[in-house]
Amino acid sequence: MKLSDYRAMPNNADKKQGNPVVEVNALYKTADNFNCYLTVIQAMNLAENLLMKARQIQEEGIDDAVVHLWNQGQESERLYCGLTEGRKGPRRKKA
Repeated sequence: MKLSDYRAMPNNADKKQGNPVVEVNALYKTADNFNCYLTVIQAMNLAENLLMKARQIQEEGIDDAVVHLWNQGQESERLYCGLTEGRKGPRRKKA
């Protein structure tokens, strides 16, 4: 099943779960990298969120989905977890 077909289904697990978020101890971002510091509980919550989304892909048989981990905003110290369509080829080359 494709992710787009899965998302079109009413009351799918992704709609019920939403995109879980973990408030982190510290998150530092630069143009080249990011460093994230997690307490034990925060690390366990993040691991559970990632595992929940990975299991969802596996159990629902979503062929083109990947687990997506992201942060929004320069000052935000939250990590969000969700599903997105996987990349089909190599990374884009910047001009």
